[in-house]
Amino acid sequence: MKNLFLVVLLLASLSLTAGRCGGGGKDQQNMQYLFTTWKHSYEEDKDGLTVFRDETFSFPPSRGRRGFTISSDGTFIDRPIAAADGNEARKGRWRYKDGELEMLLDDGQSYKVEVVEMEKGLLKIKKK
Repeated sequence: MKNLFLVVLLLASLSLTAGRCGGGGKDQQNMQYLFTTWKHSYEEDKDGLTVFRDETFSFPPSRGRRGFTISSDGTFIDRPIAAADGNEARKGRWRYKDGELEMLLDDGQSYKVEVVEMEKGLLKIKKK
């Protein structure tokens, strides 16, 4: 479950569009918004979409939030919830193609998600 969530988050981040992803100029314009640390805003999940917000967002109190970091050098860090409501750090790499974000963890696990919406501070993804 933690791994699937990470994959969805990372893939969504790479999709890079403010609507359905498909490639082209809009993807390139939004790419700058991808490179940040994302946290799950589970209060906003609906209609099969998983919502992430930039870590600077003012979240309501919560026992813990999953998240991930995507870097422009192709690396990412999955941050599932750990004991005591902290976060673990699982390293890997990401790649994006045709509206699909794929996360490849160093432990051999991989995940793909569809990026449905991407704008500054907001990422919505859908499990594949």
